[in-house]
Amino acid sequence: MSTRERALCILDGLTDEQIEAFVTLFGGYKGEEPNEKTRAAIEEIENGGGTLFTGSTDDLFKSLAED
Repeated sequence: MSTRERALCILDGLTDEQIEAFVTLFGGYKGEEPNEKTRAAIEEIENGGGTLFTGSTDDLFKSLAED
């Protein structure tokens, strides 16, 4: 049995959810495009903007709740 045939046998035994995870992992994610707000945030980070937070997760959520 070839490697391809073995792989197909394995895939045949997977659930739809497992196949979806497999395709996402090995096929590249082709989901929704980010909206304008998300694209702007990504661009800001890529250009060195944004805010660096160095505290704990609890402190981060507390600071977000204050805003």
